[in-house]
Amino acid sequence: MDNPVCGTPLVYATKVSDGKTSRTVYKPIKVYPYRSLEGYMASMLMKTGVEDLLETCWQVIESDARWHDLMDAPAIREFCGPDGRTPFSVQKNGELHLIFSLYIDWFNPHTNKKGGKSHSIGGIYLACLGLPPHLRFRPEYMCLVGVIPGPKEPSLTDINHFLRPLVDELLVFWHQGVFFPETAKRGTFGRVVRAVVIPLVCDL
Repeated sequence: MDNPVCGTPLVYATKVSDGKTSRTVYKPIKVYPYRSLEGYMASMLMKTGVEDLLETCWQVIESDARWHDLMDAPAIREFCGPDGRTPFSVQKNGELHLIFSLYIDWFNPHTNKKGGKSHSIGGIYLACLGLPPHLRFRPEYMCLVGVIPGPKEPSLTDINHFLRPLVDELLVFWHQGVFFPETAKRGTFGRVVRAVVIPLVCDL
């Protein structure tokens, strides 16, 4: 159960004037740019050829074959879907089952020079492991989920708040799946996508 509302101000009042009259407007203390996973997937599924790549990411490999990618690992291959029994790799009725890795890291927008300002901004990224390794980390295929405003890195508790919108979306992708009414390959037949985050990549 969520804690009670803390009462922390989210906006501040400021005066704006057109030269004749002035009025009070309220501006956010901090802005958190967020891109929804659903919006990202909608754009990805409209890219020609992407669905073919995603459909083949679960191709069966020989049990004694050498692993060439994280997707070959038994921990991924044997991971069960929301029913707790069926492997997530089983894609029925044209569904796409996708695994993402989550990345969180911070950078100084004023560069890291010795005389530069001390300022830290965070990036939350998703990489779709269903894409081949040579594509999944290209900027056009990565999902910049959110930009955590500075000037300081948030506490662990605060990071959870920034992750909350993504977690809420992932719960829907996992349990119900999300239907996309139009894709590049299936046209207006659309398809359902289920998704899960397994590996987390971040600094220790």
